[in-house]
Formats: sequence, structure tokens, C-alpha cells
Amino acid sequence: MPIANMAEKNTVTLCYPDKTNTTIFSGAIVTAIADYSSAPNVPFVIEASSTYMAQMKMPQGLPNEGTVKVSTIMEKLARLAGKNLINNGVDNTYTLTDHSLQGSLQEMMDDVSQAAGIECYTYLNTVVIFPKGSGRDDLEPITLSSETGLIGWPTPTDYGCILRAMYSPDYIAGRKINIVCPDIPYVNGTMSVIYMVDEIDSQLPGGKWFTHLKLQRFPA
Repeated sequence: MPIANMAEKNTVTLCYPDKTNTTIFSGAIVTAIADYSSAPNVPFVIEASSTYMAQMKMPQGLPNEGTVKVSTIMEKLARLAGKNLINNGVDNTYTLTDHSLQGSLQEMMDDVSQAAGIECYTYLNTVVIFPKGSGRDDLEPITLSSETGLIGWPTPTDYGCILRAMYSPDYIAGRKINIVCPDIPYVNGTMSVIYMVDEIDSQLPGGKWFTHLKLQRFPA
């Protein structure tokens, strides 16, 4: 049966197997189970979440009386979650007044993000914030074309496009991607990553090595 985990240091880390040995995921183990449906080749299935401990931690409510900078609130929440804050453009004009917070640390961060109109992502040991619809300026944009890893053609959407690319640890939520696809002019240009799923196999020749991206155009 699944084993529920509440031990803070019971974590799993995945690394990219190149010379840099880059960490691509680190999170707390939520469940762990042996899947006997594939016997005699029985895999050990681990479900882990980078925000699991923040979802479980229930601090006392934070009143935030008066007008408080959003960056100040988020820095405190990130510190309580044991993570560093990367503030990419949430300046002193972003404030909340008499905004009390309740629930888990993750619920508090979601509350502040929605109330202040900012984006907030957890990545490894960091919490990243930036204005909604702006993308991250602290990372170099990536040019993505059929020559640099784009697989097939992007699918246009009302907000931008969705696509599949060869896996790279450089794809990060909020990063700006410059799409080059002469066959579909609508999707050309720079957008930001708003959702991504890595689909990768390990120790499996010819296995999956993809990243699925959902990209959003910047407001005109």
C-alpha cells in the first residue's frame, strides 16, 4: 500500500546526466509504492512534489496590518518555506493593505499572488515572482526552432501556443522563448512559459526525452 510521507528530509532529487550534473527536480516524497502490475519487472513508483512541505506547513495567520509591499510578504513566506526569493520586477508599487493570510504556506503564497496580480513559481530551492504577463528578465531568452529542438509544429491558441520540444533543463516557468516557425507565422515571436511537463525516461534506450510547453504572448 502507498506510504504517506511527512518527514521533511525525505526527498528525491533528479539530475540531468551531462557534465554539469544539473538538478532538474527536487521535492518531498508524497507516496511510494511498488507497482506489481508489471511483474516480473516491478517498478518502484515515487510521487514527489517541490511544494509538498509548503502545502503541509500551517503557520499562524499573518495579519499584515496597514500597507505592506508584496515583495516583503513573499520574502517572509519563502523564508518560512525554507526557500530563497527571486524577485524579478515586483517593485514597491505592488502593495497590499490589511491583507490577512490564513492556511498553509502554499495557500498564502497563492493568495498573495492572486490579490497582487503577480506570477509565482516554485523551482528547486527558490520561489520566483514577477509581474503577470511579463516573463522573467533575469534569464536569457531561448530561441526554439526545428534546428534547436522543436518537434513538429506548434499548435496556435488564443493566448499563444502549445508545443513539444526535445528535453532541456533550460526550460523554466516564466522564461522567454523566441519561436521561429516559418510554416506558421502566427506563432513566431517571443512568449513566456506558463506551463510545462517533462516526459523523460532513464536507463531506457530510445526512451522519451521531451518537454511539453504552453507559451503565452505578452500583452500588446
